[in-house]
Amino acid sequence: MPKFVTNEKSLVEVPVLENDPDEEKKLIKDGITVKDISNLKDKIENMIDKKNINVSNILQVTRTGMELVSNITNLNGNTKKKLVIESVNLIIDELPVDENIQALISFVFNSIAPTIIDDLISASKGDFKFKKSKKVFCPCF
Repeated sequence: MPKFVTNEKSLVEVPVLENDPDEEKKLIKDGITVKDISNLKDKIENMIDKKNINVSNILQVTRTGMELVSNITNLNGNTKKKLVIESVNLIIDELPVDENIQALISFVFNSIAPTIIDDLISASKGDFKFKKSKKVFCPCF
């Protein structure tokens, strides 16, 4: 029976691989496997500078993950979102920074990532309607 590690920052329990090649193929949730998370994490890390990840650019890391999963056809949008979140959480967990900084990055990311991902997807589909500002004459200027 596999051991599971529950990461309080993570959405799902991740099995600890104990030299069992079939373990990485096991589903975690919604069609996502340990291997899927690990592969996406590796691809994201190949595209970014892991040493420079911080609170101010964690959304760029998220966007990179979203771009990478956008062409996956056998997963639905919600599953892709979970895959990106899990992969970025894994990157955050492995950051070579102080534990407090890591906790801060994780807190910020997990607080805003689901909503930001949904908003970015809506914006890319043209679902946002921006109101045009009205020009108002101000005699003060």
